[in-house]
Amino acid sequence: DDTKLMVIITADEHVYLGKDEITGDVENKLKTNARLAEEKELYVQADENVKYGVVLRVMAGARAAGVEKLGMVTDPLVVK
Repeated sequence: DDTKLMVIITADEHVYLGKDEITGDVENKLKTNARLAEEKELYVQADENVKYGVVLRVMAGARAAGVEKLGMVTDPLVVK
């Protein structure tokens, strides 16, 4: 399976691991994810309007859950 395990942060600051909402319990949900425990790799994709602090809290939760490789997924910059 070549798909990456991804946390998505929506514009209204809801956090999803794949399709499962983990907003209120990010660190524990990540700690108990079997695939994450094995791979220790996670990618974060956040809506461009999400506050920086929200993204940092999710990343800190991922680190606390044992993630060793943390990547950011960005959409290509669209110049208007």
